[in-house]
Amino acid sequence: MRLYKTAHDFAQRYPISAAAIAAGLKGVSADQCVQRFVEKRSGPSIDWRRTVFFANFGWLYVGVGQYAIFNGAFPLALRSVDFAAGRLRRAAAMTFLDSCVHLPFVYLPLFYCSREAFTNEASAWKESIKKGVNTWRTNLLHDCTLQAAIFVPIQGFNFYFNPAHLRVPFIVAAGYIWMIVLSVCRGEEGLNNLENGADEK
Repeated sequence: MRLYKTAHDFAQRYPISAAAIAAGLKGVSADQCVQRFVEKRSGPSIDWRRTVFFANFGWLYVGVGQYAIFNGAFPLALRSVDFAAGRLRRAAAMTFLDSCVHLPFVYLPLFYCSREAFTNEASAWKESIKKGVNTWRTNLLHDCTLQAAIFVPIQGFNFYFNPAHLRVPFIVAAGYIWMIVLSVCRGEEGLNNLENGADEK
């Protein structure tokens, strides 16, 4: 209880820092769990470059970026919805924006393009972006279906009950599962041919 209070007070006082720390730690721990326990890697076979990518994508976009989206862009887009009079409607609208606009057309293309640029040293920037966009297009339906099953109910709860400073830490905790899924299915080129298969998930 004391630990929760300390974490809550920190998040309330430094919401962006709390979001960045939580998301960065999640990226590192989720990818390391996948590499060590799913892919059975150890020692020199650990792909630290991939882990660094998940850490950076975590703190920079999942943490700081999503804080700005959840608590800046979404409320701005929905400023005509009265929060006090339409809390359920507002939470539903924010969940819709997250699932149908943000995730498919911002988060996923950014994730795939960033991953290609960061993890493939040999590829030119333009080639990395092209490959990332192609991967995004190929996986869009599966990724959106999977995230909807996981995040629509979670985000509905999040936007309805949680204050602004807890939205990102809450979704980061819930998103631990999602990061593991992405790391398993998309973390390494050719891993069980998941990148190229129609039923990769």
